[in-house]
Amino acid sequence: MNTSGVPGHLRVFVLVSAMLASMAHAQSNIHPAVEAYNRGMKLLNAGRVREAIQEYDEAIRLDPLRPHSYYQRGRAYLLLDQCDRALHDFNSVLQLDPNFATVVLARGRAYLCLRHYDGAIEAFTEAIRHKPNEDELYYYRGTARREGGDLAGAIADFDKAIELNPEHARAYGGRGVALILQGNDTDAFRDIRKCYTLDPTLKGMLEPLIEQAKAKRSGS
Repeated sequence: MNTSGVPGHLRVFVLVSAMLASMAHAQSNIHPAVEAYNRGMKLLNAGRVREAIQEYDEAIRLDPLRPHSYYQRGRAYLLLDQCDRALHDFNSVLQLDPNFATVVLARGRAYLCLRHYDGAIEAFTEAIRHKPNEDELYYYRGTARREGGDLAGAIADFDKAIELNPEHARAYGGRGVALILQGNDTDAFRDIRKCYTLDPTLKGMLEPLIEQAKAKRSGS
């Protein structure tokens, strides 16, 4: 904008007014799908998961080629344990954008939720190729391996998660459960105590797994 002919005392006003008008115009041109997506994000962050899904539904209806909407809706479905719907959305993300890296971990968690352990292991292994120093990936793959019956592989993954993050409470708990299944109660309960020391809130999650492991080992 040329303000050379505008008196000095009005020049700043003219420039600021033009800037505000430009911002208002830009806001008015935000795509309705993006607006719905943004509402969904606010609702999801506030814990209003079902309402968030409704907004992501609208975002996808308005723009079915936007991978982020499928990804966030899939995350919301996981929070509701609607694992098949979550996996469907995560697969849609990869169809739209094969390089959408963060969806790989999410797919693994959906497979784990569905007890499709081979699919989960494959997804977590792919994620580890991209992020070999991410402790959470080894924790999740260890969980999938343990549930799938590969106890040695599970313990190796939990070992790696703890090596990368010595404060990873869930990895100690996960390894403890695997050690119970192996019959190594001494090391198992050392790990479980460590888990509770690091995060006492995990006790409610871990105790049913411990009892299931004991029952499975005894054949009952």
